[in-house]
Amino acid sequence: ELTRASEIRYGHLPVVAREGGAATAQLAELQADSRMLKEAVDEAAIAEARERYAQGAEFFRRERYSAAIAELTEAYRLWQNPTILFALGQAYEGDGQVQAAIDTYQRYLDTTPETDQRRADIDTRIRALNQLLATVRIECNTAGTVLINGQEVGTAPGEIRVPTGRHQIEVRADGYRP
Repeated sequence: ELTRASEIRYGHLPVVAREGGAATAQLAELQADSRMLKEAVDEAAIAEARERYAQGAEFFRRERYSAAIAELTEAYRLWQNPTILFALGQAYEGDGQVQAAIDTYQRYLDTTPETDQRRADIDTRIRALNQLLATVRIECNTAGTVLINGQEVGTAPGEIRVPTGRHQIEVRADGYRP
C-alpha cells in the first residue's frame, strides 16, 4: 500500500497516489487492465502466427520453399511454438538449406521435452542431413569472412560445413582482394 503522495507511471498513464487504499486500488485496476491488454495482444499475435503457419504449410505443399520459410519464420517470431520450428526445419530441408535445417531441428529438440514423440524422427533427420555436409578447412594468412554462393557462413582460417554439390567459396578480408 502506498502511504505518501507520489506519481507512478504505468505504461503511459500517470497515476497520482494519495494516502490510503484508493491509490492502491487504482494501481491494481491499471495493472489488471494492462494484463488484459497484453493477453489481447498475445492472442492477436498467436492468431496471426496461425495464419502465417497455414500459409507457410500451403507454400510447402506447393514446393515453394523460400516462401514457406519466410512465412514460418514470421510465424515463429510471433509465437515461439515448437511445432512451427518443426515445419520450418522441413521447409529448409526442402529448399536444400541443409545446415539451416539441422540448426532448426536442433532448436526444436532444445525446446521440447524428452517425451516428445517427434524426437526420434528428428534425430534421424539430423543424422541423415549431416551425411550431406562436407567439412572444408580454409587456411589463409589473415582473418576473413567466408562466403558460400554469396552467403556469409563463417570465418577463416577455420572449418566450415558445406552441403554436397558445386559451390563458389570466397574469403573476404579488409585490405585484400577476395
